[in-house]
Amino acid sequence: MSNYTKTTDFEAKDGLPSGDSGKIIKGAEFETEFDNIATAVATKANSAGPTFTGTTTYATLNDGTTALTSTVAELNILDGVTSTAAELNILDGVTSTAAELNILDGVTSTAAELNILDGVTSTAAELNILDGVTSTAAELNTLDGVTAVVGELNALDLGSTAVGTAIASKAVVLDSDKDYTGIRNLTLAGDLTIGGDDLTMGTNTAGMLLVADGTNFNPTAVSSLSAITTIASDDVFLAVDTSGGGLKKVARSVVVGGLATSSALSNVSEDSSPQLGGNLDLNGNDLVTTSNATLDLAPNGTGTVVVRGNTNSGALVLNCESNTHGQKIYAQPHSASVTNTLMLPAGANSTLVSLVSTDTLTNKTLTSPKINEDVAVTSTATEINLLDGVTSTTAELNILDGVTSTAAELNILDGVTSTAAELNYLDIATLGLTAASKAVTADANGVITLDNGFSEEYAAVASSSAAVSLDLRTASNFSHDLTENTTISFANPAASGKVSAATLRIIQGSTARTITWNSSIKWASDTAPTLTTTDDAVDIFVFYTVDGGTTYYGFTAGQVMS
Repeated sequence: MSNYTKTTDFEAKDGLPSGDSGKIIKGAEFETEFDNIATAVATKANSAGPTFTGTTTYATLNDGTTALTSTVAELNILDGVTSTAAELNILDGVTSTAAELNILDGVTSTAAELNILDGVTSTAAELNILDGVTSTAAELNTLDGVTAVVGELNALDLGSTAVGTAIASKAVVLDSDKDYTGIRNLTLAGDLTIGGDDLTMGTNTAGMLLVADGTNFNPTAVSSLSAITTIASDDVFLAVDTSGGGLKKVARSVVVGGLATSSALSNVSEDSSPQLGGNLDLNGNDLVTTSNATLDLAPNGTGTVVVRGNTNSGALVLNCESNTHGQKIYAQPHSASVTNTLMLPAGANSTLVSLVSTDTLTNKTLTSPKINEDVAVTSTATEINLLDGVTSTTAELNILDGVTSTAAELNILDGVTSTAAELNYLDIATLGLTAASKAVTADANGVITLDNGFSEEYAAVASSSAAVSLDLRTASNFSHDLTENTTISFANPAASGKVSAATLRIIQGSTARTITWNSSIKWASDTAPTLTTTDDAVDIFVFYTVDGGTTYYGFTAGQVMS
């Protein structure tokens, strides 16, 4: 029996360079590997039901749970044994010899049953009567003198879980708490006395009365009782006598007489939550308060206080303090079919304006008002105020007669402070073509054509901490007089897709200085130019970028220009 051993390291071939002959897998290498596998397979046992020949040596046998520790000699004791596992378990702890044990061959009694024989002289036939009995001698002696028949004794056959629970045709046996459950119908020839406080029923709904129907007592809800629509003089109430005596009946006349006493309910205020069972008739009286108290009507939630109509629209009269004059607020008649909401105005204390009153309105907004004629005023107050202080004559105002511009077009001038000369800058003959003293415009294609030259901003920049930043937002032409070795970079280029270009004039110092160009600047052949070292020598360079400053292309325009 041998294990498989790999001869060729195929994975190592992956690390060999292309063209190396060792990278090729040869047929002989495959042949060697398959021979090794065949040898290993031929000398191994199948894990599923293997068959071994010869002598098999093992280290440990295990059934998956318990390891076998017995020796071969110990296992050979079982060679030829016909006893069952249950029969063999009887031997646990037995010191008898094989001959002594063979007497038990075929016996079905348990060890406990066999122990009963300790000292018994009865015959086998007599003993077989006890085959299967588990009772002790003391328990068997209980039957000494019993005259009950088998059927009567079987009434006690309740099982281990039936004590305290009723079983058909069985004896009644209380549980350890003297409780008993499950009797279906129980007929008593005498009285039923309950020592506790409760009578528990299968149907027991809170708040119900136990009412006799002539045969049974049944739980009955008060709401299920028949209603009395009229109280007769001989009808009675049930009441609890708080002075003693428990539940008693009370005649209707007694209840009515009790309500007339001083201790009965004489004012609505004595009821903390009074409710009306019908309409409240004031009978010619008023709802009044005392001590200057407020009379509140408080509908719940989104409810409202409704003054209903009858033969006339619902009305509310507000009297003067002497109740000799009144002002009536009333709804539109039914014929108007009006349902709307009138909201009182906000703000400080005020007086409502009417159709017939004379009033002064201050800071009020009028929408489409009509003044002395059936023409709505559409001008705003601001527009009307334009006439405030106007001294123009009708003839002067008529100058506007014939103007075809719309208000929106005229409003373009609203707020313009430009002079006529300044507005004339927009008097352009051709869009996109520059002209003297005119605004610069682009044509329909967005192109600007310069009719003459143009000038650009020029900035002289100094170095700070050996660095110079050329801000393309402030100028596009720069000069720098070298006073130290410095680094050149750019800031604020145009966005990607647009062009930013700049020229830079470098003036060499009395001591030759050097420039370190920012890495974003690219030169021809990736070679930055060498500065002229002569004092006051001028070198000129040009740059541009089209990608938002990621790359600047640099060119040498000229050197030694001084």
